[in-house]
Order: sequence, then C-alpha cells, then structure tokens
Amino acid sequence: MKNILSITILAVTAALAVADDKPLAIRLENLSGNIVEKTREIVHATRDAAVDTTKRADIGARAMWIKSDGYLSEDPTIYRLGAEQHLAGLGEEIALVKMDAGIEPPSYFRTRVLALEQQHAYLTVQLPRLTPEQIKARMSGGRFAFDQCIETLEEALDQAQREARRFVKIALK
Repeated sequence: MKNILSITILAVTAALAVADDKPLAIRLENLSGNIVEKTREIVHATRDAAVDTTKRADIGARAMWIKSDGYLSEDPTIYRLGAEQHLAGLGEEIALVKMDAGIEPPSYFRTRVLALEQQHAYLTVQLPRLTPEQIKARMSGGRFAFDQCIETLEEALDQAQREARRFVKIALK
C-alpha cells in the first residue's frame, strides 16, 4: 500500500512538473485520468518486479561461496574446510531439489539433477587435489578455476530450484 501511495505521489509530481503554465486546478482536472492510467501501469510493472524478488528470496538465503570465510582465506586448511562445508551444503540442496521436483519429473529435469550430482562429485574429488601453493594463489590457476566451478554449480542449482517450484505449480493446476 505504501508503494502505491508513493508511486501515485511521484506520478502526480512528474505530471505537474511537465504540465503547461495553466492554473493548478485545470492541470489537475486534465491529469486525473492520466494519473489513474499511469498509476495502474506503474503498479502493474512494480507488481511483476515484487514477484520476482520474492521468488529470489529463498535463493539468496544460501550463503554464497564467494562471500564465505573459506573463499576469502589463503590458509589451505581454512580454505579446504570452508570448501568442504560448502560442498556438503550444496549436496544437501541438490538432494532437496530432487525431492521437490515430485514423483515423476520430466526426463530432461532428471538429467539436469544428474548433471548437478556429477558436477558436485567432480568438485568433491578436485578439492583435495589443490596444492597449498594453488590455494595461496587466489586469482589464478587451480584455485581460481575451482572457485568459478563452485559458482557455476550454485547458479545451476538456483535454476533447478526455480524449475522444481514450477513443476509443483503445474501439478496443482
């Protein structure tokens, strides 16, 4: 409700600012229809944006790898521990996506989940192979590639989570 009121006030202010040099009462009479129409357009556009942010709220709840202490550390022990914990969390999320998709998801979605599981397994195997020297070199080499692969897995997992929610909505219709 506050957003609609704010939008209406902004629309009226903008309309008055660009109006001709007519008396205020005449300008308001001429603008009343336009304001209602413009307000409806703006509210419709902001409603879509608000829906998009609520869809993304649960995705943002996950602690992103790039913001974690493990990612920021150059100490091999802390980095490995942080990466192991993050990979474990991502593994749990993959299992949840698999369950959230329902009993009989489409075959392409099962393939997507299988790809997530394989990517997760690959990263789990690659983590112990990183040398302490590679871990200390944050912006190049094996560590940089590993960090980017985790980010790619997070993005793919986010996409799969959104799609699993859509399957539920389709099944309810």
